[in-house]
Amino acid sequence: MKRIFLLMTFVVINALFASDKIIELDAEANELQEKITNLTELKRLSSEK
Repeated sequence: MKRIFLLMTFVVINALFASDKIIELDAEANELQEKITNLTELKRLSSEK
């Protein structure tokens, strides 16, 4: 019984860390997407001149 409790605790803690990491990576991905969009817009504007 104690082993099952420890295993479940371990699984829950790992899930929390994983979801935290996913949120962090998602934020970084959104920043990169914004930078790419800005670069594309700059290229478009510079080619119009």
